[in-house]
Amino acid sequence: MTPVASVVQVIASSTDWPAIASSVAAGAVGLAGIFATYTQSKRSQQAQSADLRTTLDATSKNLQTSIGADNERVELAARRRLYGHCMGAFVLATDSARIAKLHSKDPLDRFAVAHNEALVSALSVIYEVILSAPADVGNLASAALGSLMALRAGVEGDDEKCVSAQVDLLAAMRQDLGEPLRLSALNFLSKENS
Repeated sequence: MTPVASVVQVIASSTDWPAIASSVAAGAVGLAGIFATYTQSKRSQQAQSADLRTTLDATSKNLQTSIGADNERVELAARRRLYGHCMGAFVLATDSARIAKLHSKDPLDRFAVAHNEALVSALSVIYEVILSAPADVGNLASAALGSLMALRAGVEGDDEKCVSAQVDLLAAMRQDLGEPLRLSALNFLSKENS
């Protein structure tokens, strides 16, 4: 017998087809299991990635909202300080104008000098309000500045216009800040300046 024939005979005679079929089936089941595990893992990874994206988006949006709210609070506090400083400087300038008008005819007199210093301070803060406040508040600050300059010039009847401009400006400032309009504050200004 030739060596090839004996190999063929051994292969042909000793082939256990049921065992080969079960091995192939077991291999196919194993491959299917591996494929199923891979696809399940991939789906799980995609779901986790989508959940992470959703969580990060929500966190980012919450952070932006929080930062926006903080910025609004800071801006409101800055406007409140500016408006308070403006009204204080305005009252000081109008009061010093009245005192200088009553007590001083000399521009180098201490009352006139005090009025000029108060006026410079008021001008600075009024211009800051004009530049940074909403248009309606800026326009009223500009009108108040005009009445303050007329009061300084000693124009007759401008005392009442100056008080009216202050009251209007205060009301607009309170409205811009979202504060209720308190008549006691307006009455205070009217009494202080009359």
